[in-house]
Parts: sequence; C-alpha cells; structure tokens
Amino acid sequence: MKDKLPDSAPDDQPTAAQPEASAPPTQQNPAPNPFDPARLRLPPNTLNPNYTPLFDGPGGDNRKNVIGVPEVPATPAVPTAAESPTPEVPASPAVSPPVRRKSLTEIMRAGDRDCIQSMWATTPMAAEFAPLPAGAYNARIIAGNLDNSQKGTPGYKLTFQVLEGKYRGRQFWADLWLTPRALPGTKRDLAKLGIISLDQLERPMPSGIVCKVNLTLRRNDDRSEHNSVKSFTVVRIDPPDVDPFAPSSNPSTSPQLPPDAAGGAS
Repeated sequence: MKDKLPDSAPDDQPTAAQPEASAPPTQQNPAPNPFDPARLRLPPNTLNPNYTPLFDGPGGDNRKNVIGVPEVPATPAVPTAAESPTPEVPASPAVSPPVRRKSLTEIMRAGDRDCIQSMWATTPMAAEFAPLPAGAYNARIIAGNLDNSQKGTPGYKLTFQVLEGKYRGRQFWADLWLTPRALPGTKRDLAKLGIISLDQLERPMPSGIVCKVNLTLRRNDDRSEHNSVKSFTVVRIDPPDVDPFAPSSNPSTSPQLPPDAAGGAS
C-alpha cells in the first residue's frame, strides 16, 4: 500500500519558488518639445507693459517673435499691376520763349539817337510836379466830363487851363458832385456856364469860356497837397481859334503855301 502524500508540505520543507510576474517595462518620457505652447505660456512681462505674450493660447502662432524682442510688423502686401493705379504725371508748364528786347536804334529814326545822346548830358532834370500856388488865375475851360470819384461818387469834372503868367499852360480841375447834399452848389456853378438841365451834361462843353478862378491849396491825410477850386466867375467867351488849314469858301482867303514847300521853285 502506497503511502499517501501529505496534503501540505511541512513547514520545515522549502517550497518551490514561484516565478514572479515581470513588471511591464517602464516607458521613458520623450524629450520635451521647446515649442510646446503649454510650456511657453509665460506671465506678462512686468518690465515691458507693451509686451505681447508669445502665444495667445493653444494652437497659437508660434512664429511670433521670441521673448523680449519687439514684434516686427508684417510686410504689407504689394499690390499687383492690375490693382495699383497708374500715377498721373503732371503736365509740364508751357515755357514761353524769351521776349526780345528792342534797341534804341530800332525805335528811333536815323539821327534821332545821336541827337538825344548829345542832349542827355546837358539837359537838366525837371522839378517834381507840384500843385499851383493859391491865388486868382485867368483860365479857360477846355473840357467838361461826367466822372466818378475813387469811392464811386458821381460828378461833373471841369478842366481849366491857365492862360497867362508864370504858370501858363498848367491845368487844374474842379469837381461838381451830383449828390443830394452837393446839388445846390453844383446847380449854381453849372448855371454860370449855361447848363441848366442834366441832359446838357452829356453834351460837349462849349469852347472859349474864360473864367477868373480862386484857387486854394488843401492838405491830404498823408500831408500831400492838392489844388481845389473855391469859386469861379465867367469873364468872357473867346471865339474859337481859326484853323489856318480849314477849307474856306473864299479862295483868296485860303492859306497859301510858299513855293519852296509846294515844290514849285528850286
């Protein structure tokens, strides 16, 4: 009879060592990615308040500038030839040809230049044109015309010419204003000349009216002086000057030219 095996091995007998379960191999972490957005999320730069974080969040643009370097603005897109308008070229201003200056020989007749040249050194300069001294003058009215002042005041201007004395040939003027305030004096002076209606002012002034004129001097605001007619009186009316070359009905009174001027004698 075979001996039964004991149900369990005695304590003093060693049990066969059971092979231990091998632990799964430890997986090594890969090298960290320097461009991982989670690793590069940095706090705002307290030294530069205008600094923008490198990444705006997951999936941010990692092409932004590196830490501490200001952001470089993107290069603007260059428009194509179809998009960019063609600049207008300003037209060049027209260049006028230089003006040709005339010479003295061109504007003077033969011999006139030599005459003026010889007189230039000996002719004295004229004095400045000054107003006539105050006083009484015998003068002829040579013109009467409707006119306006520099401020637009309407009036009738009389032109006088001195007949005798040192200032013979000099002219001065009298303004008769056609305004409500000046009308009484204007009518008084025009009546002396036979003008009694406005329509007569549009006609030519009769010739030969000689007046005795009281002339005064007035000072302007700039201290310059000018003549002013204080009053005038008609003293006579001279007949018109006879034109010696005017045609005449009487042949005997016609002006005769000398034979030399007519070419009849040598």
